[in-house]
Amino acid sequence: MVVLSGYPDPMYDDMLPDWRRVTCVALADGARERTEVLWISPRCAAALDARDRAVVPSLFDRVAP
Repeated sequence: MVVLSGYPDPMYDDMLPDWRRVTCVALADGARERTEVLWISPRCAAALDARDRAVVPSLFDRVAP
């Protein structure tokens, strides 16, 4: 599983067309806005999706003795 972090770049977009791309605007270099990007491999994206679909019990759920 691989996650790449960087700034928008057409080369990465062209080389990784089946990877999930997540963008976020952040402040950098003296509080200037920059767009940061995560490219997430298909295998990693699938694992994250599976984790999100999993039923995770709440701390407040009652457990039978």
